[in-house]
Amino acid sequence: MQYAPAGRGDFGHIDPRIHLWKQHKGRWIAGIKRYAHAIKQGLIARPSLIAPLAVTLANDAAFIELARALAERMQRESSDPAAQLQRGFLLTLGRAPSAKELAVLQAYTATESEPMFAAARVLLNTDNFITRE
Repeated sequence: MQYAPAGRGDFGHIDPRIHLWKQHKGRWIAGIKRYAHAIKQGLIARPSLIAPLAVTLANDAAFIELARALAERMQRESSDPAAQLQRGFLLTLGRAPSAKELAVLQAYTATESEPMFAAARVLLNTDNFITRE
């Protein structure tokens, strides 16, 4: 069974990873910057091997849809932004945020055009959400 047109099964001389990098590098770099910002602000206790997975998931179409749905739910269940963020923590991590976590997330969302969507993306890409220890 042939999956590509004749003579193109090996992508010619182009490595498919290079094509993916060129196509998605802006989103990947943005994800790496968000991860670095989260480490700097103390949202992530330590750099870990989960970082590449988090960057990949941050840009995955399914996770973006999940983040949008989570943001809509957070906004639907409360009109107060702080309560929305607290609800997001409860829904994703099963706990209330600490005062520091809430303050950092509020400061981050204050700079975003879609604050609850940005918060939902951060919460869905935390080490605690992605891995269960």
